[in-house]
Amino acid sequence: MIGVAVALGLQLFLLYTPVAVLFDVVPLALVHWGQIGLALATFGALLAALEHMLDRYYDRY
Repeated sequence: MIGVAVALGLQLFLLYTPVAVLFDVVPLALVHWGQIGLALATFGALLAALEHMLDRYYDRY
């Protein structure tokens, strides 16, 4: 868990400080975050539907 937090912190540091110029990186635009959110919501809905179908198929309520 600490390793994930450190990696995320380093990525945020790299993106949102002047160091980003050295690595030629730019943060995602708001439209891209919206696309990611839509994809995650769709994937979550599909997984929930699949779980519901499997529960009905195997008679697990």
